[in-house]
Amino acid sequence: MSKLYGLIWNEMATSRQKIMEELMSGPFIFIPYTSVSRYDDVVCGVLLSPCEVYWDDSTGVVDQVKEIGHQSGSTKRIHSPLNKLLCNIYPGLRGFFVNECGVHEALPLRSYIHILQQLSTVSLPSQAADRVLQVFLKWADGLNSGLLTIEDVTYLKECLSKLEFPVLPTVQDKWASLHSSFGLVCWCDDEELKTEFKHSDNLDFLYFGELTEVDQEKFQQKLSILMKTLDISVIPFYLNCRMLRNSNIGVIMTCTRTGQL
Repeated sequence: MSKLYGLIWNEMATSRQKIMEELMSGPFIFIPYTSVSRYDDVVCGVLLSPCEVYWDDSTGVVDQVKEIGHQSGSTKRIHSPLNKLLCNIYPGLRGFFVNECGVHEALPLRSYIHILQQLSTVSLPSQAADRVLQVFLKWADGLNSGLLTIEDVTYLKECLSKLEFPVLPTVQDKWASLHSSFGLVCWCDDEELKTEFKHSDNLDFLYFGELTEVDQEKFQQKLSILMKTLDISVIPFYLNCRMLRNSNIGVIMTCTRTGQL
């Protein structure tokens, strides 16, 4: 199929309008059900339209889910975003699909919540925390640029509040959501505080992998704004840790929700 699309791309130089009209008359982008290793492999698949597929995922989370999922055969659903990325299927044809056919460069930001949901079913938080961080940073950039709309934020908040969306990696190496059954899940940049309360039954902290001090400082403001927007409790870096240690869990929960002692 890569050779066919390449041939069509070359022919468009002389008869672009006619070819585009014929292509857009129906779905024409072939998505195989299984991975293809050679050009002459015969595989089954489905034809989709440009608005149903995407070119790439800059976070790397899709590749991680697919890599783990292929081992268990859990990524066969063609309607999943995991199976709609073209960069690995048709490398070298970005110009044709994105510039000529109007395929979106990246996944819609809100769709990452469903990819994280799949990731949480095939891996431990400690194995995927760095990829989850990349998704949160992408959301933060989208929030800053306006690409993450008010409707997107509302949708993400609704998903995160549900029991069936345990997509937040925590220091206890458990997946959690903001549903009350998981207790208080919050974000904190104080490693000492997180370590001290690591095994608390009522309190857990988000875990985004082992970050350097430079990374923590770099991401702190960006993530803090996103967390507050998504209604994820944030423990400000200026909280007096000594007073927290002398308090019970109930007081800590109050402090994290208000941001004040």
